[in-house]
Amino acid sequence: INNIVILNNLALALAKIYGSISTNEMRVAKKEFKAFPVECISKVQLIMKDTEIIKQVKSNLRRKKR
Repeated sequence: INNIVILNNLALALAKIYGSISTNEMRVAKKEFKAFPVECISKVQLIMKDTEIIKQVKSNLRRKKR
């Protein structure tokens, strides 16, 4: 069950990131994310190449595990 919760949190976080970089409203961006997850994750992945963002995500994951 713990793994399912982690995957769910990851999906929600990716949807929020996509919503913030999308040109649409957040509710529309969430619908797009549900309809076209691969395309949306690809767009998020482009900004994830920044090492500072990666460090912040890893730091947040470590804090949640404790």
